[in-house]
Amino acid sequence: FDLGRPNRFPGEAFSMAYSPDGNLLAVGHGLFADGGVPPGYAAYVGVFDPVSGAELVGLENGTGFVVGLAFSADGTVLVSAGTGLVTFWSITP
Repeated sequence: FDLGRPNRFPGEAFSMAYSPDGNLLAVGHGLFADGGVPPGYAAYVGVFDPVSGAELVGLENGTGFVVGLAFSADGTVLVSAGTGLVTFWSITP
């Protein structure tokens, strides 16, 4: 999976999940390689088309980093777990 451009968000890809139908790829951004988190850094989840690499939506998920992602069985909800925060996102076609 190559986005063909530099990541515009700080940190590393720390978690990933495909939707059940394989049409979406969610990527959660995590800590810098040295383990530091800059002040005010917002955890970020990007939702991509895995074929084209196009980012379809970006989701701010509190502060810190994203440690886990999961789609519901029907693909209509994305759950992201961040530093002290779990968020349920409605995913619409």
